[in-house]
Amino acid sequence: MTGFLVFTLAAPLMAFGDVAPGERRVSATRPSHSALTGMVAAALGLTRDDPRQDRLARSLAFAIRVDAPGTPLVDYHTTQTAPARRNRRFATRRAALALPKEELNTILSQRAYLTDAAFTVAAIVPDAESELPFDLDEIAQALARPQFVLSAGRKACPLSLPPSARIVDAPDLPQALAAYDAQEDAAPARTELRRALIGGGEGEATIALDAAYRRDGLEGTIRMQRVETRRDLPIDRARWRFGPREEHIGVLMRPVVDAASAGVA
Repeated sequence: MTGFLVFTLAAPLMAFGDVAPGERRVSATRPSHSALTGMVAAALGLTRDDPRQDRLARSLAFAIRVDAPGTPLVDYHTTQTAPARRNRRFATRRAALALPKEELNTILSQRAYLTDAAFTVAAIVPDAESELPFDLDEIAQALARPQFVLSAGRKACPLSLPPSARIVDAPDLPQALAAYDAQEDAAPARTELRRALIGGGEGEATIALDAAYRRDGLEGTIRMQRVETRRDLPIDRARWRFGPREEHIGVLMRPVVDAASAGVA
C-alpha cells in the first residue's frame, strides 16, 4: 500500500505559468508542479525565501486528474514600467513606479486564464530517503487550515471549493482517486458543491502523472498515451528559473468504489 495525499483544486479563474514570450503571459491547461508546491508551501506558511521550499519541490510527485477542463480566457492589460537603462535596477515594482510620471513607459500585455476548471490532485513521496520537511499528514492538516490564503496559480485566483485534503492508503493511483471520490460523495453538502463545479464525475478523464508514478508501478488501469516535457520544476525561485520535468499523460475510467472498503483518512 502507498500513502496518497489527495485534494481538490477548483476555482473560477486559474493561471499556471508556462514559457512566457514577450508581453504574453500564457497559462498551461493543468496545474504545474511549481504551482502545486507553491500552494502546499502557502498552506504550511512558508515564505518564498524559506529554504524548505526547494526540499518540498524535490520531494513531492503529483498526479492531476482533469475533472473540468475549463474555458480559456485572455485578459488585455496596459502596464506602466520604467524604461531600461544601463546600471539601473529596481528592487521592487514600487521603486520602479516611484520615478516621475513623464519617465514611465506603457506596455501592452495579455494574460491567459482558465475559467471554471477543476482538478483532483494526488501527491506521493516516492523516495524513501526524501528530504521532505513535513509528512503528508501535516500537509493535509495545513491545507485544511492554511497559514496563507490559497490561490489557483495567481494571487488574484481564489479557490471556489475548499481542498478537502485526505490521506488515502491504496495499492495504486486509480484506486486512491476512486476512494477519495467515494468519501467526498458521502458528505451531502460537499457532493452538491462538487457536482455543481465538476459534474457527475463519470466516464473517462485525462490524467497527468509525474514519472515517479510509473517508475513505482502506481499507474494501475490508466491507459498511457504520451509523454510531455514541462519546464515547471523550481530551480531558483529568486530568479524565477525552472527546469524540465517529464509528465506522462493518459486516460482513466473512473470506477465506483465504496469508501468503507478503502483506507481514507
